Amino acid sequence: MSSSTRSPRSSQISTASGYSILSGVSDVQSMISSRRSQRSSTHNSVASQTRPPTHPEFTYTDAQIELWTSDSLFMVHEFQMNKFSVLAERIQEARQQTSASSRLKIVSSQKSRDIRNTLLVLYTGVAARRRGTSLFNADILTSALRIASRYKYPDLRQYAIDELERGHSLSIIARIKLSNRFSIPEWEISACAELCRRPEPISAEEADVLGMRRLVDISRIREEEQSRRTIQLVNEAVGTHQLLNPDGTVIRERFSDTAGECGAIFARASA
Repeated sequence: MSSSTRSPRSSQISTASGYSILSGVSDVQSMISSRRSQRSSTHNSVASQTRPPTHPEFTYTDAQIELWTSDSLFMVHEFQMNKFSVLAERIQEARQQTSASSRLKIVSSQKSRDIRNTLLVLYTGVAARRRGTSLFNADILTSALRIASRYKYPDLRQYAIDELERGHSLSIIARIKLSNRFSIPEWEISACAELCRRPEPISAEEADVLGMRRLVDISRIREEEQSRRTIQLVNEAVGTHQLLNPDGTVIRERFSDTAGECGAIFARASA
């Protein structure tokens, strides 16, 4: 049999195998092409975005930057935007494609409300710090925390965290949510510690936010804490005659002695 002759079985296996490999490669290429197309479509839609209305609170005539969101345009100063490392990179990229006399257009996918609140903190934050009092409510500070975390402005992020801690009594559930969203481990630790010590049961909403793993850990610690408190209360109630071990078991000798004393007291009282 010549080297070019193949059995039907071998030919079928080779063909099927080759089809499978080529099909897999084709599927991957199709997927990648689709993603590139989506990104290109997104870029084109941004590039061709209709100019939104200018936000009435931020229309600085000497602004170098036009910060676009889906429904607002903020005319702001470049030195403020350069405080965010991510936006600073975008500004440099935009400058290479824009004439020197034109304002630089920077597009943000964040909500206009969060951008507005963050700019409010940026442009008035210095005065607020000098006065030593917070001018901003929790919603504004949360927006600043969100934008500072997204666009990398560590000082503003820390300022928002400090102000939320200092001037606003955030609930346990609010601190856990913010900790989950913006990676604030110290808030998670303090909130979970409060849940462990709190006598009230964990609510369904708190359980949803905590997740299964943290809920199990906190429930275990709560049980241990409640057991410790029960032992402490029982031992305090009987005075010097402690009846329970630290693990909650009865100290038999003490129990017998105390029972005998109680019996003698009752006997004298009834005599």
